[in-house]
Formats: sequence, structure tokens, C-alpha cells
Amino acid sequence: MSEYAPDRWVILRITDSSGKTEDRVMGGWSGGYLDPDSWRLNSGCTRVVDTDDGWDVYGASGSVYHLHRSGVGVTGLMGSVIATWERQGATIKVIDIADLRTLSSGS
Repeated sequence: MSEYAPDRWVILRITDSSGKTEDRVMGGWSGGYLDPDSWRLNSGCTRVVDTDDGWDVYGASGSVYHLHRSGVGVTGLMGSVIATWERQGATIKVIDIADLRTLSSGS
């Protein structure tokens, strides 16, 4: 099982051009002097667990994203990727973690 703790994160409700909708965590990490910024998209949200400082979101692949309450938002790179997906025909909506917690077994 892979575990991730992004610097910045959002929950995206992505609807592709065929009409398929999924809720996914998009996480971003700020680079440094020698390393570029990076991002990851989880495999689809299946379960959310409240923690003391945020939430643990489990993905369809078994991965866990540890989301800190203060990390909500996107980096410039993440925003650029989202804009590219939208230009390619995807409909993307940023949803609140509360909306994700209401899911019974993922989307």
C-alpha cells in the first residue's frame, strides 16, 4: 500500500467526454532548488476517515492520501493540468471533502 502526504490537495469530480464521473484526490508537492513541482491523481476515492489534523482518503488501488486541513488548494502546476484536461473535454468540479464523505463506497 502506497501512502502520500501532499503539500496541497483538492478533491476533483471529473466527468470525461463519455459521461463517466469519478471523484479523485489530486495532490501536489512543491519542489525545491533541484527538484520540480509534482502532482498525482489517486485511483478513485473509496473511503474517507477523519483524523486529528485532516482526513485519510483511500483509493481504489489501496493507496492512502493523508490530507492535512491546511493543505486545501492547488499549485500552479496542478491548475495547469486541470486546465489542460478541461480543454480536452473533461468537466472538472472541485468538491468539498464533506461531499466526498457522504459517498457510501466511492464513485
